[in-house]
Amino acid sequence: MPQNGIRPPGIEALTNAFVQNQNLRIIDLNDNTITLAAPKLASAIEKLPNLEIINLESSLIRTKGAIDISRAIVSHKNLQVIYKNSSSSSFLNK
Repeated sequence: MPQNGIRPPGIEALTNAFVQNQNLRIIDLNDNTITLAAPKLASAIEKLPNLEIINLESSLIRTKGAIDISRAIVSHKNLQVIYKNSSSSSFLNK
């Protein structure tokens, strides 16, 4: 869903759909506004055992949200590629 102008309510709706698909391997939310939806996205990441790639490049994520998502990523066993830069927060790379 890159560059679609998705705002936090839309991100939250997507995270609800993501967790329904346990075979989901890629999440691409490039250039969208995550901000207040970060905790839900972090929770979804933790619940997706087959997730391998996540792209949050140029997405607006505040510091607290970046921490939530970072914790989910660090604890994830199958995640192989993380794209994250050009946003308003720092982000840990795995």
